[in-house]
Amino acid sequence: MGLMQPQVIGPVDWWEVETTQGTFWVQCEDAGYKDVIAKDLITYLPVPDTDCIVKWEFRSGYGARMSAPGFLDCTDWTVFDTEEEAQRHLEETYGEEEGRFEVVWYDGGASGKLPGSWDTHQEAVDAAENWKNEKVASSDNPALTNEAISFEVIDHG
Repeated sequence: MGLMQPQVIGPVDWWEVETTQGTFWVQCEDAGYKDVIAKDLITYLPVPDTDCIVKWEFRSGYGARMSAPGFLDCTDWTVFDTEEEAQRHLEETYGEEEGRFEVVWYDGGASGKLPGSWDTHQEAVDAAENWKNEKVASSDNPALTNEAISFEVIDHG
């Protein structure tokens, strides 16, 4: 899986903020719970000024987004009534991230595909070399050598 990981929190109190550029969600914990005005929300929105804010409403629910742990990178929050709906949204929207490269190995008359996929050609080559070294090291067959096993990196990009 890539750097971005699914994140679901809740139940949490939110401000559902409708703007001229879409709907965004702000946690009440960040912007405040009572007497919130547009100026309190603008800090947390990707809009240029308060004129872009159309309306905001209080809501409680489960927030879902993709986030890169240890980094600031993340998608916008989307809020749902249940944790299951939030999880389903992430699965349907982002799915299981697949790498671009796969590895097929050949061993005389046998062949197969290494489990997994990789984001770069070099990652796929490194994985194939490691797999090949482990296969040879764990084999009792003296004919099975590094030279006897070959592999092909397939680019699905």
